[in-house]
Amino acid sequence: MKIIGFDPGTIKMGYGVIEIQQSLIELVDFGVLKAKPTLHLSKRLYLIYEQLMNVIDTHNPSELAVEHPFVDKNVRSAIAIGQAQSLVFLASGKKDIPCESYSPREVKINITGYGNSSKIQVENSVKMQLQVKEGLSFDSADAIAVALTHAQQIKMNKILG
Repeated sequence: MKIIGFDPGTIKMGYGVIEIQQSLIELVDFGVLKAKPTLHLSKRLYLIYEQLMNVIDTHNPSELAVEHPFVDKNVRSAIAIGQAQSLVFLASGKKDIPCESYSPREVKINITGYGNSSKIQVENSVKMQLQVKEGLSFDSADAIAVALTHAQQIKMNKILG
């Protein structure tokens, strides 16, 4: 089973592709989809969507997973992340691939065991779990963490029936 996780953003969107074979999890690919911040929001979203579709077409995943916005003090930021998240849902619908979303806290708890983990802690945990030495950005590490969280959820659902 192949899962692509996404860490949404309107300028940078991280992605991470994992493949699960029995109990072995392998990191297949990761990176960051980008759009210039000087472009109008609609153009940035369109460019990220095109790149997102290319990643999906390249890897042909069984499932998608995306982090959903954390609303704290910056509502505008949460709305922008929600707009980027909707690109993943749109791709999911277009390709008929199941998609689940997870809160940042759920992802952090699953990856590090602590819901208030820092980005560095999440990155280090992802590196340790998948034996990645270098090349991860915070965006791609967060996306891989989302994919790993989804893999864990699938495993739990099978156990619980």
